[in-house]
Amino acid sequence: MDFVFSPEQTELLDRLRRVFPANAPLPETSQRTLDRPLFAALHEGGFLDLARSGRQTGVLDTALVVEEVARSVGIAPVATHSLVLPLMFDRDPGGIATICDVPSRGPFRYAADATILICFEDDTALAYAVAQDQSTPVKTNYVYPYAIPGPVKGAPIATASAAAVRRRHRIGMAAECVGAMDALLTQLVGYLSTREQFGRKLGSFQALHHRVAELAVLLEGSRWISREPAWLDEDEAVAFAAAYTTKAARRLCWESHELTGARGFSVDFGMYQHSLRLQALSVEAGSIQAHADDAARMAWGEA
Repeated sequence: MDFVFSPEQTELLDRLRRVFPANAPLPETSQRTLDRPLFAALHEGGFLDLARSGRQTGVLDTALVVEEVARSVGIAPVATHSLVLPLMFDRDPGGIATICDVPSRGPFRYAADATILICFEDDTALAYAVAQDQSTPVKTNYVYPYAIPGPVKGAPIATASAAAVRRRHRIGMAAECVGAMDALLTQLVGYLSTREQFGRKLGSFQALHHRVAELAVLLEGSRWISREPAWLDEDEAVAFAAAYTTKAARRLCWESHELTGARGFSVDFGMYQHSLRLQALSVEAGSIQAHADDAARMAWGEA
C-alpha cells in the first residue's frame, strides 16, 4: 500500500519540520518537563487548529502533525490540544489541558502544568479549571512529565460527548505510537547495521532479519490502521486502531531492547526516550484491553 500526501499536507509537514526538525538532537535525560518553546511555536504556526479548519482532512492532518512531533521526541500535549479541545471550545482556551478518568486519581501526563482538566462523568466529558499550583509532580522514567492534578475549581467550563472525546484521544494516542515506533525502529536498524559480533554485522544474521521484518510489518500496519480512522473519525475504527497500535508498541519496545542487548536502557544510547514513551502510551486510557473491549462491543454488541 502506498500513501501519497496531498500538496497541502506536504507543505504542512515541511513547515512543521522547520519548527521542530525530525533529526533534532534528543533532549537531555533530565528533561521531564513540558517543552514550552515547542508548544508555543506549534500554536503560532497554526498546527493545533487544523481540526477547526473545516477542511475534510482536518483530523487526518492533525494526526500527521501529532505523529511527526512524537517521532521527534516532542514533549508537549499536542494531541489533546489539537484533537480534543476543538470538540469542547470554539477557539483555543489557552493554558495547558490534560485528560484523566477521575480527577482524584493519577498521575497523568502534563498534569503539573495543566490549567484545564478533562474528565468523564457517565456519557459526558467535562472540562474544569484546575488549581495548577496544587498539583503534585511524580518522578517516573517515562519521558513524559507526570503529576497528580490539583483540585478542580467550580463548575465545568465546557462539556462534550464522552464518546467523541475518547475517540479523538485514541486517534492522538495511535498517532503518537506510530511516530515513536518509527523513530525506535530506525534507531534499531542503525544499531544492527553497525554493531559487529563474531566478525559480522548483527544485521547480517538471518534470524535477526526475520525479527526486524516482523517489527517493520507491525509499524506499517499501525501506520495505516491509525491513519484510516483519523480520516473517518469514527468510534469503532478508532478503537480497533488504538488496540492494534498500543499492542504493537509493546512488542517494539520489548524487541528493540532485546536486540540491542539491553543497551537501549543506557542513557547515552537514547533509545529509551522512544521505547519508554511507548510503554506509557500502551497503558493510557484503560490500556490495550480497554480499547479491544470497546472495539468488540461496537462491532458485535454487549454479548
